[in-house]
Amino acid sequence: MTSGTKLETSEQIDVTFSVPMEPKAKARAVPVKAGRYVRMVKDRGTRQWEATLAQIAALHLPEKVIENNVRVDVLAVLTRPAYMRKKNRKGEYKFGTGLLMCGKRPDIDNLRKSVMDALKPFWVDDCLVVDGRTVKCYAELDGRARVVVRIRSTEVSLDDGFLSELEVSGGPRDGSQEEAQDGQRDD
Repeated sequence: MTSGTKLETSEQIDVTFSVPMEPKAKARAVPVKAGRYVRMVKDRGTRQWEATLAQIAALHLPEKVIENNVRVDVLAVLTRPAYMRKKNRKGEYKFGTGLLMCGKRPDIDNLRKSVMDALKPFWVDDCLVVDGRTVKCYAELDGRARVVVRIRSTEVSLDDGFLSELEVSGGPRDGSQEEAQDGQRDD
């Protein structure tokens, strides 16, 4: 597929593509007996879904294998359920007409796993994915299910505000963690 030469570290990537199919969560592998041994096999539907996404990605990604840090963002747009397409007594749509956040299955981490597994052939190692966001929502009123993926080069920066909110500098500032550890030592 894309087993060509490596992408130069200095080359920047910013690719967005849309795959017009229902997002599929990563299914668990099933055990299959092969003689005296049992091997784990991916679900057929998951394999086909990942292969389709990989084929579409190949049309948009560079032919060279990516070897620099990337950020992968995924927008998983699920088909809107029928009850969310109904109007109220005033003739207005109860849930609006735009994208709606989805708080139901499939789990967001399993959706991301499917996408990431489909994209494995495009980079040297999946540890190069250092950042990313995944959003799961229902389609617009007249919209269709799809998966939108954006892959772009990134420089790892601890200065973007997000990390400082997580207190990367070493834990709580009020010293409560240290007091808790001191209390454990006294016992």
